[in-house]
Amino acid sequence: MSAVSYKTGFFLSYQLLDALYNADEQNSADSVLALGAWYTANQEALDGLPEFTALRDPLTKIRKRIKSTETTTMRDYNTLRAPLVELLNAWVGKMQITIFLQPDMPTRETLCINKATPTVIVRDGYAKIPDTDENSIHISLSLEPETLDDLEYKIDVNLTTKELFKRAEFCFPMDTFDYDRLYLSGKLQSLSTSRNDTSIILAGSSYAMVGLKESLMPRPAVNLAVNAQDPYFTFLSVKNAKKYCSKIDTIVIAGGYYFWHTDMSDNPSDYYRSVLTRTNYPVLKKLHNYDGEILPQMLQSSFDPFLEKVFDLSRIYKKEHNRISIRLATLEYYNPEFNKRPANGMLTYPFREQIDEINDKAAETRAQAHNRNFNRGHLEENIREFSELLTQMEKKRVKVIILIPPATKFYRKHSSPELKETLYESLEPVKNDHDFTFLDLFDSPDFDLEDFQDYDHLNSDGAVKLTKKVAAIIS
Repeated sequence: MSAVSYKTGFFLSYQLLDALYNADEQNSADSVLALGAWYTANQEALDGLPEFTALRDPLTKIRKRIKSTETTTMRDYNTLRAPLVELLNAWVGKMQITIFLQPDMPTRETLCINKATPTVIVRDGYAKIPDTDENSIHISLSLEPETLDDLEYKIDVNLTTKELFKRAEFCFPMDTFDYDRLYLSGKLQSLSTSRNDTSIILAGSSYAMVGLKESLMPRPAVNLAVNAQDPYFTFLSVKNAKKYCSKIDTIVIAGGYYFWHTDMSDNPSDYYRSVLTRTNYPVLKKLHNYDGEILPQMLQSSFDPFLEKVFDLSRIYKKEHNRISIRLATLEYYNPEFNKRPANGMLTYPFREQIDEINDKAAETRAQAHNRNFNRGHLEENIREFSELLTQMEKKRVKVIILIPPATKFYRKHSSPELKETLYESLEPVKNDHDFTFLDLFDSPDFDLEDFQDYDHLNSDGAVKLTKKVAAIIS
């Protein structure tokens, strides 16, 4: 097999993978036909390559379907993703790749160019670029798209930094665990820098995350609450906050009755494992009772064998994550820039438009999931941890408010009374030894259905109402 057809096949394969990533059905069809024609012309040589084996049969099958005008969808084309990645991984290592940068481009380190990739700074245009041989690939990397029509025989790929960053984001998409980690880290770090005048910390589970607004507090406040936090990690974040900022004098911890029965580190679900190891551990450096697998902070969902050979895409997007974290330090959890508040919370439908029977059944499922958190052992440990937190905060003259947020009538109906009863019993001896405020608004008549986005989370209007109640107590 000649080097010329080898390089052509590489780019035809990469073109097809790019079309699949962009969900471009027409471009996918065109690319399949082009790659299939190239395969037919070089079939004898290609059939002897083990790396081409996995791609050959599905490529041939889909090419025949297109030619026969059978219906072919993106689902069909996407069966080619894995064998394309495998093929490109094998072939890219056989290419000599050189990047040509304009003088005003960022440094090699800023662009996260892999050390093994030769880089040339272009100072007098592209005139001195050697002609492209059969085993080499020349990449032009610029801030803005360039017109290189007269250099097509020298430049194989004309890439902009924007396109590079978009591909890094595509391969490492930010999910909830990424966002919560960046949010929590940004908030904590800001307490010793841009927000070192903070005197109120809001913390707890998602009820605090959606239901307490920093901006409506009577003094500078920071909300550290993210999804699915349990008492141990809530207390840990509060302790860290106090270390960062000595001016903190009030702490509000919000969570449902089941919150106090929860230890996400004890035999965690897949979801809790992700919260533990991808959100909490990188920031708080603790795993509590968990000694299992630590998942990567950033999960790669797609692969780009070509660009990943040249650039460290994960490091590129980590830098973007750092920028987002700094920005989140001054924003509410829900904000128009990165994370808009969902209209229906955890639901896919506006529950107020449903009949009571539907709401009752759905809320029952939700409440029963929380009822299963009931665990006297976890409750006892969390109360001990709470008592220790109170001892530490009393020494530092920090007031603590414990809040049980409101819930809809649908949810309240199915919440286990035992969760509340055991919590109240456990808090009695703590009240005798410590001074803290306990505010139970679970069935408060001051909140109606219009204040909720789902069965147990407040919407923005409800959050304003709850925040004003808490602010009044603090004042």
